[in-house]
Amino acid sequence: MRKTPAALAIGIAIAMLVPSGIASATPPQRVSFPIDDHLSLDGVCAFDMTAHIVGKNHLIIFVDADGNPTRGFLAGQLSVTFTNEDTGGSRTFTISGPSFFDETLTIVRGTGRWATFTADGTFVIASGNFVMDGSSTILQAKGKLRDLCDLMA
Repeated sequence: MRKTPAALAIGIAIAMLVPSGIASATPPQRVSFPIDDHLSLDGVCAFDMTAHIVGKNHLIIFVDADGNPTRGFLAGQLSVTFTNEDTGGSRTFTISGPSFFDETLTIVRGTGRWATFTADGTFVIASGNFVMDGSSTILQAKGKLRDLCDLMA
């Protein structure tokens, strides 16, 4: 089959555009940061509780050609030690939960292990896939949810 000059010209034009489109793409913004924080969780359970969070997170914000966010991703490895202030008992959990953000950098989905709230206000250790609202509250879950207050009582 004989190639026409027009088809050949279109093929060359596409081949010339592809590398320049890739080269001019705006790279994602990447930030890594350590975490070493203590939180007071008064009123979450029938007893006062604290959390000591240690680890390192990595945030990636994907942007369009104008530098506007299109989506984001947060991952890392956190270790959280919860302590029941009444009994002194503590439990440590690895919290791996990657977070996925929309173009407004509002969290919309989580996977892995989390320590967060459900829509009914229960504080849980959650493992699985989750649809979340902007405050990291689980709206829909596929996986395992364990009531942290029951675990810490």
